[in-house]
Amino acid sequence: MNSPLISVIIPCYNSSKFLKDTLGSLLAQTYQHWEAIFVDDGSTDDTIEIIKSIQDERIKVYCKTPEGLPCKSRMYGSRFAQGEYLVFWDHDDYSHPRRFESQISAFLAHPQAGAVYTDRIVVNTETFASREFVEDIKPPQILAPEELYKGNPVTWSSGMTKTTVFKAVDGLSTNREMIGVDDYHFWPKISLIKEIYFIPSPLTFYRVHGNNLGIDQSIFIPGLQSTLDYFLKKPDSPPKLIAYLRHQIAKSSGVLAIPESPFRAVKLIVESLRYRCPPKTLTILAYALLNFFMPYVVRKKLFMKLHRY
Repeated sequence: MNSPLISVIIPCYNSSKFLKDTLGSLLAQTYQHWEAIFVDDGSTDDTIEIIKSIQDERIKVYCKTPEGLPCKSRMYGSRFAQGEYLVFWDHDDYSHPRRFESQISAFLAHPQAGAVYTDRIVVNTETFASREFVEDIKPPQILAPEELYKGNPVTWSSGMTKTTVFKAVDGLSTNREMIGVDDYHFWPKISLIKEIYFIPSPLTFYRVHGNNLGIDQSIFIPGLQSTLDYFLKKPDSPPKLIAYLRHQIAKSSGVLAIPESPFRAVKLIVESLRYRCPPKTLTILAYALLNFFMPYVVRKKLFMKLHRY
């Protein structure tokens, strides 16, 4: 099998708690032709020391001016990447040993693919799911574009893309407003020019904890609005993508996070109905109408309990 180089870019900030699992699963990959580019964003713990303790010439550490923006760390790391393929691996996640092997095999079998991602398992801080339990890895299948718009299934850690495709879509947005939603912007851009393939086996372990950027949905709104504006300017943007982004904005604005904007939330939801929005948007609409009659604290707790999406 041809063995192209994979550049694995891992943004870090005070990551010492998780690095043992991250480094362990990286070193355990059956596909060994990779380089790891750790980009430290001003850690004050022993993150750098832990990385440098691994005596492996494939592992490199770069320190940048602290900005608190993982998207900038990812772009910074991409400047040093030598690989034909790129992986943006979050510092707190880990992978099955055959993850890289399976993705490279998928790319070689489907040269038209621009990206290949795997299924994932969500674990918490205390849980460490075994990396060995997946016995039969299922063959890749093409991802229908509308599936990408139902819930952003591609996490940073689960995806792999061609470097040429990364450059063709102008890489990642590094605007501060894109914090927490840069993946909503990046993977759909690829879907407009290339096919995306999905390996329906859980080869990526996505860790959820109190410091995940996705926990506070209020930070999503500016970036989602910018992402929506970007795709509205693209004449080939699928209507379902526009609907999905409007749905996400509606959910985050006034419905979950901002109590003073129920009118805006309802307006955005009604607009999304024109674009064949996901059925769950109707639930959001019904809930948003309660904004006018229910105290914010009560409705937020109720919504978080009943509708976790």
